[in-house]
Order: sequence, then C-alpha cells, then structure tokens
Amino acid sequence: MNGAAVASAAHGSSAAGTDAVVVLGCLRNASAVAQAVLAEQTRRGERTSVNVIAAGEIDESGELRFAMEDLLGAGAVLGALETLGIDHTSPEAAAASESFRGLRRAARHLITASGSGQELLARELRDEALAAAEIDADGVVPVLREGRWVAY
Repeated sequence: MNGAAVASAAHGSSAAGTDAVVVLGCLRNASAVAQAVLAEQTRRGERTSVNVIAAGEIDESGELRFAMEDLLGAGAVLGALETLGIDHTSPEAAAASESFRGLRRAARHLITASGSGQELLARELRDEALAAAEIDADGVVPVLREGRWVAY
C-alpha cells in the first residue's frame, strides 16, 4: 500500500464531510506541498491544522514496514512548512523534521539502501529509487478531489 492508497482511504473514512484537503507530499515535492498548505491557510483566513502521515508500506510478505522514503519525505514537508512559518508542535513531527535536516545529504544513499530501495534495485528499477530521493524536483501537488487525484 502506498501513500496515495492510504490518503484515499483516510479521506474516505475520517475526513468525509469535512473541509479537509488531502495532498500527497514526498521528497520530490516537499516545498510545493508547503506552498499549497500556505495557500489553503490564506484561502481560509486562519491557521490550518496539518496532519503529515508517513505511511510505511506493505512488503512482499504482506507486513507493514517502515519506509525510509516516507520518514524523509515527511521530514522534508515539515521542514518546508517550518521555513514558511508553519511550525510543528508534536514530538513526532519534530523528530521527522530533524531527521530530514540531519540526513538530507544522505537521502540518496539511505533510500537506495533501504528495504524498498533494495526491492527496486533487485527489480532493476534503480532509476525509480534514485528519482524518489530527489529533493524538490517537482512542483506538482496531487490533491484528492471527488475521489480522484488531480493537480492542486
């Protein structure tokens, strides 16, 4: 299960009937996600609660496992929010943000050496693993609208 599936499921159950905006963020679009959150705050005219979910992934055996790219991606999004003045309050958010800050230069190695990175390498998908480690390479922010992922 990847982040899109988790976000879709979460939106369908807990955010239904609310004005929640569900976006997908990662290392590749962290700054763009932070800008979208700021735009939502501006649109609403008030501070906006933000939940960042580092989803993990289901491995080949069907078990949920920690995913390095999710920890670093969550930390990158949180760090980008902090840069815009939207600061974290939870210990988990602080830990993710500081993990990214301290490990930013090692992201490529950490992702390719992680469990999911190794699976991609074994399937000869090295370029996908390396692409996942690119920081702020994309400006697109997927947002869930009416059950479909579209550009924010």
